[in-house]
Amino acid sequence: MTKPSVENRTRLDAVLDLSQDALIIADEFGRILDFNASAEATFGYRAAEVIGQDLSILMPEPYRSQHAGYLERYRDTGIKRVVGGFREVTGQRKDGTVFPLYFRLEEIRFEGGRQFVGLIRDQSSQSTLHQELDVSRRRFDDFTRIATEWFWETDEHGQLTFLSDRFFEITEAEPAALLGQMPHAAGFEIDDGLMKQTIADAVERREKMPSHVVSMTKADGQCVYFRVGGMPWFHSDGSYAGYRGAGHDVTELEQRNQELMAVNERLDHKTTELRFLNETLERQGDDLAALAESAEVARADLLAEVEERRQLEERLRDLAMTDALTGAANRRAFLAAAEREYARARRYRLPLAVVAIDIDHFKRINDTFGHAAGDVALQALAATCDDQIRASDYFGRLGGEEFAILLPETDREPAMALAERLRVCVAALRVTAEDAVITMTSSFGVAMLAPGDAEASNLLRRADEALYAAKHGGRNRVALADDETVLAAVP
Repeated sequence: MTKPSVENRTRLDAVLDLSQDALIIADEFGRILDFNASAEATFGYRAAEVIGQDLSILMPEPYRSQHAGYLERYRDTGIKRVVGGFREVTGQRKDGTVFPLYFRLEEIRFEGGRQFVGLIRDQSSQSTLHQELDVSRRRFDDFTRIATEWFWETDEHGQLTFLSDRFFEITEAEPAALLGQMPHAAGFEIDDGLMKQTIADAVERREKMPSHVVSMTKADGQCVYFRVGGMPWFHSDGSYAGYRGAGHDVTELEQRNQELMAVNERLDHKTTELRFLNETLERQGDDLAALAESAEVARADLLAEVEERRQLEERLRDLAMTDALTGAANRRAFLAAAEREYARARRYRLPLAVVAIDIDHFKRINDTFGHAAGDVALQALAATCDDQIRASDYFGRLGGEEFAILLPETDREPAMALAERLRVCVAALRVTAEDAVITMTSSFGVAMLAPGDAEASNLLRRADEALYAAKHGGRNRVALADDETVLAAVP
């Protein structure tokens, strides 16, 4: 091959300038001969600054020191270690920053010599995208692990493609038996035709599907009930891709509703009896005394049924606001209390504190001793907290191993003292589950109501951030948040 003519050289310069990739031409000793506009943008050098310089100026150590040896070895032996094929390497810009890139070096031979052409693609943005995707994936895994709800997804044919771990914990089912199945074929007791019509209507309107209760029978014959809801999702071209949603275990609530329905039926029956007796009493005056006695009995029965119904309704209200495992307020009840106390503190300019609590390495307890032992540990922590707080304080379970305490009219020092006292008490616990004795520690985040807290959720968020500061500080400690900054983590 002969050296390029003037005309071919002009064409080559045009190709170099128009290329979206960085292109560099060097002689057989690695000295830069051409450096196109994309290369200038990638490395931050002007072409005039690098032409005549060694290619190693674009490399960080130790590659810079090794580069000359690679080319010399290739010239002497013809063994390719750098020439030919794409390689993932590291480049260095003029300002000293190091970045990942794809690099391809090819040899061009011509009469009287040879040159090397390097093609370079900056991979910085792709690396950042992979990191962001990994963070997003881990965040989703954490949310599905700590949430009390479970999550599901179907494809466009209605077949189940995803069920979160919480679903399998509740149903004790095997993923292989459910994934790829239609919901009714997977064991859900639903009207398949009605479900298809409901989904079709929601897809047409592109809005959420109304939540409804479905049931499923476990392998041991126990029936569980879920309230599920969801919304359609679509491909980037707008075509229907499937459905995504969440489900919540309402088995205990459904059972109480069935009991209430049975009481209502008995109440209706007694009401009918009483009506019949009253009508008979009006028609048959001769048996007035006997009928009055019967009516009194029926009336007493009716009052007893009414009282039973009232008690059941109270139990239902308690279930709706109480965590069934620990007896603490559930997330909805706690957040409602937080909103009330926040409004009261703002109105009367009173102090307000929140203590966020999380059991350290709770997953390790479940994995080592089983979920039953984990439940006992949660109950022990809840009982300890309940023993230490005042009657005016609010204690709730927010989900998984996370709890919180709302302290009305409480300043920083008493709030920190309570958190430290709870930390010591939890560390001293010895929980017995079957033949095992379990010890545990907890981390605490304390936040005080600050002028910048526009709503109760801001105060709860700062307490949660302080909790994570305690976690990152080594766990088994108390961290204090002040305004927008975590001030301290006390071991």
